[in-house]
Amino acid sequence: MPSESITTSARGVILQGQTYVDVNVCLPACRSGEEFLVQGVHVGPEIVIGATSLTAQYLPLWGVSVPVYQRYTGASVQVALTAISPGPQHVWATIPAGQSTGPLSGLLPVRVTLLSGGPATHRFEFNIHVTGICGTAFVCSQRRTLQRPSRAKRRK
Repeated sequence: MPSESITTSARGVILQGQTYVDVNVCLPACRSGEEFLVQGVHVGPEIVIGATSLTAQYLPLWGVSVPVYQRYTGASVQVALTAISPGPQHVWATIPAGQSTGPLSGLLPVRVTLLSGGPATHRFEFNIHVTGICGTAFVCSQRRTLQRPSRAKRRK
């Protein structure tokens, strides 16, 4: 039951002809009343294992999406933590205070997607690192989040 920031990692592979990979990242067990709060994601192309060092140069525009949730009284809304890379570069995104993993427990499904509009021309491997902490998620009152339509005054 970690009480300080931890990182959990996984590897995902997009095979030639595919456009994305879903990877389940293991979540730690937290104390009763707490949940894992995602503080950041860091993803980079693998360049050592396999022959991916030869194909990483062909990596097109791609992105990563981590499902995190804004808690409301009686509900949760998914507001993914995302990062986009223009090619063979690592990406990261952070939420320093952490954001809820919502109804998820045990495994966190992280998606790495090619954003170039077509399937992979080569095999691409990615190292995925998710950092977070066990804690209590902020719960927002729905009453405070309702947006009222603006009543713009028209000029005559």
